[in-house]
Amino acid sequence: MAKEAESNERLNTAERQDEKALTLDTLYEGYRERLLRFVLTKIGGDAATAEDIVQEAFTAALVSLSGFRSRSSPYTWLCSIAQHKIADHYRRQPPGHCGAELSLDYLADEESQDTTASSIEKWLEHQETRDMVRTALHDLPPDYVDVIKYKYFEGLSVNEIGLEMGRTPKAIEGLLARARRALSLNLTEAVHT
Repeated sequence: MAKEAESNERLNTAERQDEKALTLDTLYEGYRERLLRFVLTKIGGDAATAEDIVQEAFTAALVSLSGFRSRSSPYTWLCSIAQHKIADHYRRQPPGHCGAELSLDYLADEESQDTTASSIEKWLEHQETRDMVRTALHDLPPDYVDVIKYKYFEGLSVNEIGLEMGRTPKAIEGLLARARRALSLNLTEAVHT
């Protein structure tokens, strides 16, 4: 941790002295551990996948480093790149695998840990609901899944989602409305089958 703080201080000093002093080496040394922790929290703790995503993010950063204009901090810029790499990772998943498994844990409440008959029934209902939501999400187009995850699982505003997805807030509102309708139709169909 002391090494990271020292690296961050050295990076901040370099940034203040000369914006062009920002190199991939200084970014990697100063932000790798922090970015890895960020990615780990977003993907549910899979260390190997997080390492791969961080490497992809730094590769993308190298390609676009000359275009970095310091409108945000380097860490914010790296997190934005990593968010896109996380989305790419989930898009590459095979059919039947949905990245929402961990995010859907909120559906099971603390009562599900009790051993009474009614809490077991509630737990089974939550499991069934979770499975239906997972299936309904899986059947949506990738953009719909992304906008729903950003809005309801990550709690981002329409403006923030627009920045993440590279669209205007108005376009996100329309996409979100279509995604909600499609999810609702999928859930209704799942309930009636």
